[in-house]
Amino acid sequence: MNLDDEALKKLIRTLILQLRDAGIHVEVTSHRTPSLYLHLDHDILKEIRISDHHIGKKSRHRVGYDIQINRERHRQYCAETRCFQYGRNNALAAATKAIFDRDSKVAAMGGRNYRQLVELAQEHPQLPHKAAAFENKLSTFLDSAPLGGGRRERPRF
Repeated sequence: MNLDDEALKKLIRTLILQLRDAGIHVEVTSHRTPSLYLHLDHDILKEIRISDHHIGKKSRHRVGYDIQINRERHRQYCAETRCFQYGRNNALAAATKAIFDRDSKVAAMGGRNYRQLVELAQEHPQLPHKAAAFENKLSTFLDSAPLGGGRRERPRF
């Protein structure tokens, strides 16, 4: 990634500390690309992705907050990737938005129900490979569906 290592490490530590101080469980993973993923509350909340390149098609269904560290950009919602996009200038706002989204979900579900859902997700990790592939196909189908009505067909897999 382009940002010097110390600044990047400091950003990641700060994000993790803010999220954990708010009571969100955070797990850090990386995949084949030079991207880091912060899994929030055992994937009950969407992931925070920190990278130096655009988001790929396979990650779109999981990522809710995309931080591209080699760009400065305003926070915006991207309908194509279905996530909020941030740049290096406002990366810490992703943690604030994730905390707000978690609080909204807790308010809608109730604190007890949310905790039970997180515990269930901890016991049974979500989206094994086959389920993730199915969700990708379903997301692609829903993205190509007509907006203004019309005949809807069931996805064929």
